[in-house]
Amino acid sequence: MPLSAYRVIDFSFEDVDTLRPDAPLRAVIEGIGGTKYDCYVVVDADEHPLGIVTTTDIVRRLLAEEPLGGGYLKAILQSSDAAIEFVREAQRAHGHTVADAMTSPLITLDAEDTLRRAAEILSEHHFKRIPVVRDGKLVGIFRAVDLIGPTLDVLDRAVD
Repeated sequence: MPLSAYRVIDFSFEDVDTLRPDAPLRAVIEGIGGTKYDCYVVVDADEHPLGIVTTTDIVRRLLAEEPLGGGYLKAILQSSDAAIEFVREAQRAHGHTVADAMTSPLITLDAEDTLRRAAEILSEHHFKRIPVVRDGKLVGIFRAVDLIGPTLDVLDRAVD
């Protein structure tokens, strides 16, 4: 079967870590390392996705004004107090809520989209993961790595 015969929902994960846009940025910084998919999907009260915050977003935003060369590493590796102070300064410089750090507008996949469509979007935007919606509400997350199994299946069938 070609990738266009598979549905995204059959390969996505339902247990997505979410936050509200008004959640403190500190919640993201403290918790992102413990998330299953290295991200939070930012949702409104009706579970409509508004944005996404990934580990890459956090690093990029915290270090956005740092000079090249890794000077920030020396600062945060001095001690845990130095690291906390660095984060506090970054919060002051870059906003205080999840909404300040999230990537938006958000590109999503519909639960009924095909894996071919998922591959196109992931490739075009260089995403590692993308929220999945049904009727505009968050129902899961799809990761680029989830394309490997079906792709191997397609290749195996082509050889047979």
